[in-house]
Amino acid sequence: MNNNGGCDHNCKNFEGSYECSCRAGYKLKRDKHSCKDINECATNGGGCNQICDNRPGSYKCKCWTGYKMSSDNHTCVDIDECKVNNGGCSHTCINFAGG
Repeated sequence: MNNNGGCDHNCKNFEGSYECSCRAGYKLKRDKHSCKDINECATNGGGCNQICDNRPGSYKCKCWTGYKMSSDNHTCVDIDECKVNNGGCSHTCINFAGG
């Protein structure tokens, strides 16, 4: 605990009392002073369609090999390797999802 009214993150002062609150990505524990990380990945995979990486106070979506992140930062799209140097093929290149 610190001298912030005993609150981990934020302390709001009231006449004769105070209230602790937490920064975004954290929730107040039962002791009403400590803050605990919210695991955004535990609910619907954080909205990520492949990999959800929980981080302190936040999370990040990631993609499997052969995919790249789209502009929405949640959806992974296939990388068409055939579009670059014919995928290294000397004849016809056929793209497969993720490879």
